[in-house]
Amino acid sequence: MKAFTVCGAIFLLSGWLVINLGVPPNLATDLKQASNVFKQAQHILVFKGTGTKREFLGGLPPSSAAVHELCKILGEDEPTNAEALVKPAYEVALVSDTMNKVVKYDPTANVVVLYSIGNRELKFERALEVKKELTPLFKAAEPLSKPKEKVKPKHVIRGMVGGGPFDLTDLVRPDSMLRWNAQLLSYDPLLIVIGTPIAVLRNEYLSPDGEQYCVYLIGIEHYIKDDTGLYLPILKYNHNGGYLNGGVELEVDPLLQFGERYLLFLKPVIPGFVTYGASDGKQHRTRRYHEGEYVHVHPFLQTQLTNGETFPIDPTAPPKRYEFQDGKTTLVFKQEKQVIDEILAAIKQADKEAKK
Repeated sequence: MKAFTVCGAIFLLSGWLVINLGVPPNLATDLKQASNVFKQAQHILVFKGTGTKREFLGGLPPSSAAVHELCKILGEDEPTNAEALVKPAYEVALVSDTMNKVVKYDPTANVVVLYSIGNRELKFERALEVKKELTPLFKAAEPLSKPKEKVKPKHVIRGMVGGGPFDLTDLVRPDSMLRWNAQLLSYDPLLIVIGTPIAVLRNEYLSPDGEQYCVYLIGIEHYIKDDTGLYLPILKYNHNGGYLNGGVELEVDPLLQFGERYLLFLKPVIPGFVTYGASDGKQHRTRRYHEGEYVHVHPFLQTQLTNGETFPIDPTAPPKRYEFQDGKTTLVFKQEKQVIDEILAAIKQADKEAKK
């Protein structure tokens, strides 16, 4: 797998940042000043298509000829407004551990629009009308190379998990207790997506006696449901376990495999720390959530997709572990299309019941 840092890609939007950050005009050519916002960026990822379905084309290395040409073209841009973006055909995600930005490109109008991604909203930053078509440059993105071997962590933590939904309709209904947020006194949005792990953005321990966790960068190809309405090309998935010190995973919530496709049920987090009270009376931090990150709704709601079929994320687990509480609903060992159709039918039924 190739990691695509975007230190060089910061040049793409230097003109935009100068205006939006209030940098004096005489510093417009000072790329170092203009690049401060992007100094922590790690990846620039190109997607074809927007909305519910898209194709991940790959990453653009900062030293590539495509990036150099993009710098040149965007340096001759003309400001416009977001309404000029009529039919966006490409999305470019600029991503780091603490930053999310997306550029949408409409080749018909030759307009690019930059947004920063908030926890539950897109924040408009800048719209530009460019003089040359950018499509050939986006097509120069380098495809993701799938690892030859699967990740096998050195340590596996055994355990049980329960408390899943009664059935599929129970899971997707707007007032599902699986998504009740006691802090906000409301129900969290539900995202049902098909995507592929591209990279790890963060992997750390927050306390000496705590377990490690990691944050995956997931490229999204299909949204089955998105209560946020954002339909982002990438999602940051905060996950149990990690790759430090030989790696560790939970038996019931194993690490993801890079380059594989997954069906995931996710919900947004509230930025902050997850803590627990130890016997010494102190509060220990075990996990950190940043704005724009997501977690799974339930461990067994992670399904691997291979050759058009669905499989448990843990291939050694008994099939019964992936059954809903009704004892008959399951998302594994089926055709991928069948599972998607069942989810859509459950969403339709839940929406119908909610209107009564």
